[in-house]
Amino acid sequence: MEVEQEIGEILTEMGISPEQLTPEATLAEDLDLDSVELIQFALELEAHFNIEIPDEGVTPNMTLAQVAEKVRELQGV
Repeated sequence: MEVEQEIGEILTEMGISPEQLTPEATLAEDLDLDSVELIQFALELEAHFNIEIPDEGVTPNMTLAQVAEKVRELQGV
């Protein structure tokens, strides 16, 4: 499964509508994630992909494409 699909599944489990999940969607503005949800999302990414995301590694204005790129970078892919 592709990183983008897996990220989409995590967000869907967090209550985000699949229709909102586009590569250009920003976490805070388009997906409406608040600061607590951003932390939860980062923790979910860490657990799911077995990576460690540094502080400020996932920011509110990141797009889903940027999140996928960050995950790949942290996986060394």
